[in-house]
Amino acid sequence: MIFYLTNFLIGACLASHACLIYDRFDTGGVVFARSECRNCHYQLSILDEIPILSYILLHGRCRYCAEAIPYQLLQFEFLGGLSFMPIDFSTPNGMAYTIFIFFLLLISIFDYHEGEFPTFLLFPLLLIVPYADLTAISLINLLPIAALLGYFILKNQLGTGDLIVYLFFCLYLGATRANIALLLACLFAIGNYFLSQKQEAQIYFLPYIMLGFAIVNIF
Repeated sequence: MIFYLTNFLIGACLASHACLIYDRFDTGGVVFARSECRNCHYQLSILDEIPILSYILLHGRCRYCAEAIPYQLLQFEFLGGLSFMPIDFSTPNGMAYTIFIFFLLLISIFDYHEGEFPTFLLFPLLLIVPYADLTAISLINLLPIAALLGYFILKNQLGTGDLIVYLFFCLYLGATRANIALLLACLFAIGNYFLSQKQEAQIYFLPYIMLGFAIVNIF
């Protein structure tokens, strides 16, 4: 229990940093610059930056100007916590998995906000290749889903990145578990579409795939 709780907190911190990288992608200052409120630009204290907990204690608002903090930050911090729960950070493959999941989170954040992501973010995902269990990649399970995603890409209903990320999930989880993650992603996306007050014509799918991955990865 302590192992999972600790990993959840580490994952939430990593997800918070991934959100910071997205926010400062065009301006820099990811490593050394102090975090600040987007609205009043007041430099935040450590107590303002505790993932999830700070958002709850501050009631989702800046301590200094009361501007609303984007709720998506809380969502991605929680998603990051779930994603890293089963990771053993002390092993070489655990470190490779950490980098793999971190960049998946970063890609998902870009996709959520922009509908696309920088292509170079895919290259760190290749770290998973030496640790992939190729015996778990059944072509019977992989090819039909890959073909279906390819069809939606040709119809401009999905981006190429969705297919590429799915293939990386197959390397990490195996094709069967990756398909379960994809099914969960579809259910989450459909549920959110009907529950959302603002139903958009286009749904950016990668954050839902990431949520499906996080759940399957735990079990």
